[in-house]
Amino acid sequence: MFAQEAAWLAERLAGLPVAAVSPLLNVGSSDRRFRERVQPYIEGVLFGPQVARGVRVVHCDRKRHAGVDVVADVFSAAGLAELAAVGARALVCSNVHEHVEDPAELSRRLLTLVPAGGHLLVTVPHSYPYHADPIDTMFRPDVEALAALHPGACVVAAARVTAGTYRDSVRAAPSRVFGDAVEQVATLLRRRTTADLRVRWWNRAYAVSCVVLRKL
Repeated sequence: MFAQEAAWLAERLAGLPVAAVSPLLNVGSSDRRFRERVQPYIEGVLFGPQVARGVRVVHCDRKRHAGVDVVADVFSAAGLAELAAVGARALVCSNVHEHVEDPAELSRRLLTLVPAGGHLLVTVPHSYPYHADPIDTMFRPDVEALAALHPGACVVAAARVTAGTYRDSVRAAPSRVFGDAVEQVATLLRRRTTADLRVRWWNRAYAVSCVVLRKL
């Protein structure tokens, strides 16, 4: 997640009353360290302010880690049932669709996790290099295509949020180039093309498709 993306989501959530978003389910949450130290704006900008105003945030991931409240796989019947038991009024699913084989099925399952009138805040990269976790299908929808994955919901808000370039990130943290070089070699070993490499975003803006949907 980018800081700009977190800020956009936070602003949308701030415009909804607590009763409309609590409990708030964070699908594909990763662990506490990632949310608070690697990308600290996830907690500081997005979820922390929600907790402060009384929203119960439930973090969900497939892997058991510190800071994961519910360990469940949304693609299994048991996992979906466990997530449904949270009784979420709203959910956040950020940068997960590109890591599954069937993004439309993921959206269909997410829709079952909130009631009619409930909200889904979904983001997917629109302009971003290959990044396997553990796979990356290179699904890069615009906001219209992302919204279309949710036929049982209407669009409340949508935006293509830009987040600087690879050059900007290197200027901010020069030492990252060493890890990035390893990543790009690994990408080529996965038989990806050079068009998927991070270096191709040196002067090209990263962008994320972001939508807020209300279930009909």
